[in-house]
Amino acid sequence: MTKQYRFAHTDSVYTHQPDDPRAVVLQTDGLQPDERGIYDVTERLQALLDSVKQQDRRGIVLIPEGVYSVSQTIYLPRAVRMIGFGKKRPKFVLKKDTSGFQEAPQDDKGEAVYMFWFTGNTPRVEGYIQDANAGTFYSAVSNIDFQIEEGNPAAVVMRAHFAQHGFVSHCVFDVGQGKAGIFDVGNEMENLVFLGGEYGIYTTKCSPGWPFVLVESAFSGQRKSAILSRECGLTLSHVEFKDVPAADIVMDGYWEKLFWKDCVMENIAGPAIRISRENNSCTQINLRNIWCRNVPQLLLGKDSGKVTRGEQSEYMLHALFHGDDLTLGQSEPERKTLVDWEPASQEPEFFREICDLPPQETWKNARDYGAYGNGISDDTAALQKALDECDTVYLPQGTYLLSDTLRMREGNSLIGLNPISTQLVLGENSPAWAGMGAPKAVLETSRGGWNLVNGLGIDTASRNPRAVGCKWMASANSYMNDVKFVGGHGQITQQQENVPVYNASRTADVNPDRPWDSQYWSLWITDNGGGAFKDVWTANTYAEAGFFVSETETPGVMYQVSIEHHVRHEVLLRNVANWKFFCMQTEEEVAEGPYCQPYEMTNCHDLLFANFYSFRVIWVDNPYPSVVRAWNCENIEFLNCHNFTQMKYTIENLYVDVNTGKTAGFWQLGRLRIPHMERAKKLPNVKGEIGKIISGLDCVDALCQAPDGAIYICDSRLYRIYRWDPETETMILLTSQHFQPLSLACDSQGRLLVVTEYQPVKNSVVNGIEELVTDEFGGESGGGCYYPFFSYDRRIRVCAIDPKAPEASLELLPVVSLEQVKPDILYYPANQWRDSGDMMESFAKNDIACYLAPDGKTAIVHTPALARACGLTPLCPGKPAYLVDEYNKCIVQVQVGNDFALSNPTVWAERGEYGFAMTEDGDAYIPDCLLYIYVDGEKKDTIQLHDRPACVLEAGKNKEYLYITARRDVYALRLK
Repeated sequence: MTKQYRFAHTDSVYTHQPDDPRAVVLQTDGLQPDERGIYDVTERLQALLDSVKQQDRRGIVLIPEGVYSVSQTIYLPRAVRMIGFGKKRPKFVLKKDTSGFQEAPQDDKGEAVYMFWFTGNTPRVEGYIQDANAGTFYSAVSNIDFQIEEGNPAAVVMRAHFAQHGFVSHCVFDVGQGKAGIFDVGNEMENLVFLGGEYGIYTTKCSPGWPFVLVESAFSGQRKSAILSRECGLTLSHVEFKDVPAADIVMDGYWEKLFWKDCVMENIAGPAIRISRENNSCTQINLRNIWCRNVPQLLLGKDSGKVTRGEQSEYMLHALFHGDDLTLGQSEPERKTLVDWEPASQEPEFFREICDLPPQETWKNARDYGAYGNGISDDTAALQKALDECDTVYLPQGTYLLSDTLRMREGNSLIGLNPISTQLVLGENSPAWAGMGAPKAVLETSRGGWNLVNGLGIDTASRNPRAVGCKWMASANSYMNDVKFVGGHGQITQQQENVPVYNASRTADVNPDRPWDSQYWSLWITDNGGGAFKDVWTANTYAEAGFFVSETETPGVMYQVSIEHHVRHEVLLRNVANWKFFCMQTEEEVAEGPYCQPYEMTNCHDLLFANFYSFRVIWVDNPYPSVVRAWNCENIEFLNCHNFTQMKYTIENLYVDVNTGKTAGFWQLGRLRIPHMERAKKLPNVKGEIGKIISGLDCVDALCQAPDGAIYICDSRLYRIYRWDPETETMILLTSQHFQPLSLACDSQGRLLVVTEYQPVKNSVVNGIEELVTDEFGGESGGGCYYPFFSYDRRIRVCAIDPKAPEASLELLPVVSLEQVKPDILYYPANQWRDSGDMMESFAKNDIACYLAPDGKTAIVHTPALARACGLTPLCPGKPAYLVDEYNKCIVQVQVGNDFALSNPTVWAERGEYGFAMTEDGDAYIPDCLLYIYVDGEKKDTIQLHDRPACVLEAGKNKEYLYITARRDVYALRLK
């Protein structure tokens, strides 16, 4: 590859015409070239673009190698991509003195006339121009060069205000005496060279109000500034500025957020960066690792005239910071301008993060292996064969239906060129993804090998509970680019331009049979997976989170990843280190996301977030505690933080450390640093002392102790399970899945046993049987109204999980004969609701089945009472057991026989709601608004807590603590 610039290149990326029957190709047949052999293709190209939009609503127009001219503005419709091919890139020229490009219309926003204009409609068809906007998805121009000849002073090559999966890549903008290469930017751009012009890019705020990414590009010879911007969130990586008056000028009266890294500035005549509103908290500048030559002035505050100086000679700018600086734990940020540079005569070698597509001559077409891409035929075997036999598999536009996981081996690339028209899809109720169980991916990478995925959509449908869009375990130099996780928002089909998302009242899906939050995450990066991710959009409302990064210290970097419209979580990070997240953006809607946690981070360290935007859209009418909720995290930086909303209910805190209670409540910060946080001792040391060990939860109840001493705590309303470590006295979020946990126990080998409320999707069939048809308990009602209503659309499932890998290890427990397996320990529902008034009589009927744990020794009784119970108690033959009669609000004592049969029920105490604990010394603790202490069935004392107690557990190495769950809080009472 020829390197004419430090980071950019001008070689053709697509040297051959992509073999795609659905793509259309620009032809010049019948046109007359001018004396230079240049064809004016204005009308033909516009008709071609419009025809693709009208016929298919999304698609690709291919431009062959050659030189073409345009004489009027070409409008690029939404979701249509224009891609050049040939040994050399095709070029579009605005010829000298082209009529109409000398003066801009008075009412034009950019004060220019455009060669190409990205639009949200088809102006030549509809009769008006709709500028590209927050709903303009999937539009792109790639591998095409542009030139503005003399005599066109008002000309700008492109107006590009698009949103997700809109991009411009692999282009040279030879602007000459024209105005600029691009006006108004959106989403991301790559490998662009800007030559001449007043500006290379000049831009207002991106259309959705999100940040913008530009990578591996070059600016040279601009007359005023390489970039003119405002409120754009300019995120630049591997960008070169050379021979220009300024690298970026911020428009007067506006703030800007700049994050630049691994860049070069050379021969910058004036101040390299000129900012306005320099004392406003929204003005945030972070430059890191910038090599400079002849850049005597780095930063100018235009309001004050203050200059931050550099040097005439070569130097390495390690960091330039301007903004509000806060370290977690400080009461107030400090406004700072900091510069750190040193002389460096030798230009450094910059590590490249993203990689090129494999040479096109190595691509093998999936259709040659029998794939149809018609959305009807099963393409699994054909695509798997292609991946097994070829390194690089190309998918022409189409819908590729899968019935099993598509597995990539080391060295595989999977390439498409438009993620809305090239998709891997599941059918509804696909058998391989049915029922409750561990996550199963649509696409799975190799473990630790190099892989590349480009230009694809992945659609898990809505009724596949075990589905993950992509499970990523590839190496640190692997690459995912331009991938859309389809579902809910952003769908365009051949039949419909704007596929409806909501019902008429905006309270649920437009289709009542498509439940939100009913699948695993869209993108799961785990098992030491790493690499680079760019231009990824996950707005699948059916997924429980947009992406989940877990159990990896392999370096990773993300550019322009948009995660939106989930019910409970946008982003989950657990046990993650050495990652960088640039230009991340989250968004919550009032319909599905008013209580969505944008970021949940557990046991993470050494992370960097920059141009960190968190957004709630109009109509959201409730506050929320935090953008980031963190558990046991340290050594993390957030740069250029922007927490905002169109309504007044902005998320209250940017960051909350749950274990320490420390918060960062400032919505605009240039830098937020999370250092190592000393954890205060929370467990009480004196007998009889009670202390709050954690707060800020939702509605916790069930809890159990593991063999290693850890305490697991359940929050069923939010589908969460926490782990309290008594040694470090910290809590973490262990797991949050879309199966609702109800009660907990542990087997002898440390597996966590979870009783769940499982809601099968409509028409779900497992092992040939429709799940909702199956009667789990032989017509047993559970003693009243609760279970019959529960069982109308739900079922009980019991699973075992390894706390070290709680999702991947999920295993359903079989229902077996209690008499045959003879467990050592049998867990029974600690509380029951029997409004039929027959709880005492119910013990005469012996339980005959159980869920057997993997250790073969531990079991949970098979009974409909599990649907209501929020606690489990072990039955010990020969000893009494104490159970809560919820309906009659009392504690019932029963005798446990050798076969776990229960007999001789008696009312032991006339108190009771959910939980009960009898300690070694004979004190009984009964939550019932207050925490009652009973001895021999008589009240001894009471304890009043801030919140209503739910469940209690005697635990500790020597059973020295009583743990108490109380809605938002967890307490510990010292017993010894």
